[in-house]
Amino acid sequence: MPYKVSVTEKGQMTIPKKIRETLGIKGQVEVEMDQEQEMIKIKNIPDLSEVKGMIENPGQDVLGIRERMEEEYQP
Repeated sequence: MPYKVSVTEKGQMTIPKKIRETLGIKGQVEVEMDQEQEMIKIKNIPDLSEVKGMIENPGQDVLGIRERMEEEYQP
């Protein structure tokens, strides 16, 4: 379902609540944004603290993994 949103002079917009809920976007987080022709794609970047228990080796450096992940998502 398409949503109509306003864009401020600074380029800010509010992601509609239903889309945030669907993507699991909660609070102040970063998302990945990409342009595909005339469309904007938004993807949630999971917080590694939420998936810590899913790491196969609990002894891994979670903060180091997070830093590497954030470097990959730099625009």
